[in-house]
Amino acid sequence: MSDSGSAAVSASTSPCRPYVIGEHARALRRRVLLAFGIALIVALVVPPALRASLELAMTGSWPAADLIVTLLDVAGFAVVYVVILWLAVGPRRLAAMEILVWGSRYATAGYSATTGIRDPTDAAAAAEWLRTHPAGDDEDPDTRYWRAHAHLVAGDSQSARSGISGLRGVEGYEYAVAALEAQISLAEGLEPDLEAVAASAERWPDPLGRAVAMANLGALRGQRAFVCGEDDVAAVLSVRRGVGGRASRFFLIRVWLPVIALTVGALILGRAIGS
Repeated sequence: MSDSGSAAVSASTSPCRPYVIGEHARALRRRVLLAFGIALIVALVVPPALRASLELAMTGSWPAADLIVTLLDVAGFAVVYVVILWLAVGPRRLAAMEILVWGSRYATAGYSATTGIRDPTDAAAAAEWLRTHPAGDDEDPDTRYWRAHAHLVAGDSQSARSGISGLRGVEGYEYAVAALEAQISLAEGLEPDLEAVAASAERWPDPLGRAVAMANLGALRGQRAFVCGEDDVAAVLSVRRGVGGRASRFFLIRVWLPVIALTVGALILGRAIGS
């Protein structure tokens, strides 16, 4: 084979460094924690400063000043906090995180139901579960699949590949096998077959299951882009149409509204106690 041919094979089989399970999520979490800190500082400083300025310059001379001061007392922190947090994370990255968090909930629940492990990236817990739960000949497909996943989390990609080999051709596991094989390839620093994952996700008969599969495809695309130094946000957002508005609705109901309600409630309570 010529030098150019060797280079082409190398580029197609091992373009990037190996992916460590959970590192993309941890990187996103660090970004969000930084954004939380920035938003907290700004929300603690800006509303009181604006309130003090209004009281000093306009109270009594401008009819709306008293109302604005009251609104700043009651909701200023919450509004500024949410706005700055949204801006600090970035609308695109926030939308990508919504997809990743929403989609990962289903895989985490399935893994936990089989293994009892709450953190799907905990290598020590995965290794301990594998040690205390040896494989049986009559193991059901779900347990076999999650056993293979646990092997991957524990750092044993060869056992993970071996574990899912018996699931090929099993009805209903086409997507699961394709997705886990792609995850194994990423862990080994190889090019994952994301086209096979996408094709199997699109064939999923149930709309909700198909949306979850597309969200997990976005996670795989994001992980590949992350280790290759590419735009991981754009990679995740490539599945936005397939996920629909499910992830955004989940975040609105389960994250944003509770945060706003708790913050405003705490401020109102604090004002009542202080008055």
